[in-house]
Amino acid sequence: MLQSSQAVLAAAASAAFVWFLDPPWAVVAVRLGQTRRPTMPWWLVVTAGFCGWIFLAALWGAPKALLSLASIGVAFGIAVRWKKSRHKARTRAAREACMEVVEVLASDLRAGVLPTTTLARLADEFDYVRDVYEAHRVGADVATEWHRASTQPGCESLRWVASAWAVAHESGAPLALVLETVAADIERELELVSEIESAVAPARSTAVLMAVLPLFALGMGSGMGAAPVHVITETLWGALAVSIGSILASLGVVWVDKIADHAERA
Repeated sequence: MLQSSQAVLAAAASAAFVWFLDPPWAVVAVRLGQTRRPTMPWWLVVTAGFCGWIFLAALWGAPKALLSLASIGVAFGIAVRWKKSRHKARTRAAREACMEVVEVLASDLRAGVLPTTTLARLADEFDYVRDVYEAHRVGADVATEWHRASTQPGCESLRWVASAWAVAHESGAPLALVLETVAADIERELELVSEIESAVAPARSTAVLMAVLPLFALGMGSGMGAAPVHVITETLWGALAVSIGSILASLGVVWVDKIADHAERA
């Protein structure tokens, strides 16, 4: 009964802390574009972490409180890394979609198909082309809509389409040849990104492997009868060593990711 009450208190405290950091009305305001999401100052995060450790230490003891905070930090790092990988995947998919859009436009214009027909077909598959199609249908500025579409992550290459469209509209120059060149440039850019990602992938994998390697050491210690789990969960020095090691391993993974991201951007 006591353990159940402690678990309920811990869950309630965690929910209250999350509510304080990011209340629902703040999320709604950010989604509506009324304000920017505030950033928490470092001293408040450190103070909240120390208060949380005091609370957990009173409930479960100092070793388990340290392990709990270390687990939260590691879980946060994993969540950030997973979110970044999903963002990269979406950006790459957007680049491939832009290449497909430009290739279809170029081939149709080369074949003599009206731009309205091609844009209408592409608008059914790609949301950002729908605004371009509506602007072309009503006689508005199509280049502006292409520029607006290029602000989306992974669609930066569409600004070339916007510039080519504006020049073709003002001078009457053929647009198909320019779009074919743009599509070829996008394809070369995708190939370069793939080569760079393949080059830095071993470094990322090595960092993750080095971070999870101590888990195998725990298994080996248990097999040898050393009882490492008891040392970690019941002694302060064991919990402190594991907590510091976990945080340092997570920071190492983040550091390697930063280096790899810098190489990819360069």
